[in-house]
Amino acid sequence: MKKLTAILVCLSVLSFSLHGNDSDFLPFKAIDGAWMSKRIPVNSSDGTADVMTLLKAFHSVWPTEAVQALIDEAGDRRYVPNDVTECDDCTGHTFVDCDDYNCAYFDNGEAEPQLIEARAYPRENGHTLFGICLEDYGDEQTVFCCFYDYDPDTRLMTPEDGPYVEPHRIWADSRLSYQLGMEYDLTFIVKETSPDGDYWFHHYYYNGMVHIYNHSGKNGYTDEEDEFEE
Repeated sequence: MKKLTAILVCLSVLSFSLHGNDSDFLPFKAIDGAWMSKRIPVNSSDGTADVMTLLKAFHSVWPTEAVQALIDEAGDRRYVPNDVTECDDCTGHTFVDCDDYNCAYFDNGEAEPQLIEARAYPRENGHTLFGICLEDYGDEQTVFCCFYDYDPDTRLMTPEDGPYVEPHRIWADSRLSYQLGMEYDLTFIVKETSPDGDYWFHHYYYNGMVHIYNHSGKNGYTDEEDEFEE
């Protein structure tokens, strides 16, 4: 599979300039209940679209302060570290990851953070699977992911329900968060956190069209993970 150029962006909410008024932006919870209702046109002269192109298209329909901050800060700048682990505390930085990824990341750096992850996965049929996860851990905790099939012929992103199967939870009252393959190539990872702070990871490998459950474990992404049947 052809490698993709990736964008991994981390910045502080204190260091960006916003365009437009605060009233132009939507709370995450408003998008959670409505994103499946609209197809999104993409501005691409030849149909090709990287993660930032698709992210801007999403933002044109579902604008948020966090995505605007990411777009403002990312611009067209490119900096390539050898590995994502070089950025232990990415708040306030903009950089590009290695060639294996096509993803963007935002963290407002606050005690009750807002997180944005966006990712473009190539599809074997020539389309692109675009995923964006929005996480808000403020007073009204909202955590969800939106997925779209992007057709380069029609220049449209179509909402897609369930490119992966929801995991069987280890703890009924656990909190879920997501990783769109930024550290683990093309995988999609659901991180489950118990009320006591224990972790469990559910891994989905990408087969070129959708994400298929592979395995789960309590030690993150390692070869020695404890196996668990979904």
